[in-house]
Amino acid sequence: MGASDREGTSGGETIRSHHDWATTTPSRAVVEAIATVEETTPVTLARETGTTLYDHVDPEALDSLVGSDRNGSVEVAFDVGSLRVTIASDGRLVIDVGGH
Repeated sequence: MGASDREGTSGGETIRSHHDWATTTPSRAVVEAIATVEETTPVTLARETGTTLYDHVDPEALDSLVGSDRNGSVEVAFDVGSLRVTIASDGRLVIDVGGH
């Protein structure tokens, strides 16, 4: 995962990380970040929860939207269970745990 930071809030926890989309696809970064939050691996995450990223957002579309914009102007937000995922073309990835 890219550089990350965890912080607690009154509503939950927020995990922030920054990535270089030239070396890590946005969809992979999201899956790895969610697995980190859930304290498991990406492969085990799919097995344990019975859900995949594709159940919530099209990974190819996410990679295309976020990974191809070099102006840093695209931001996508979606929910994965109790997690609020926000990902931006400038490399930001934020996961709000139970606080949305």
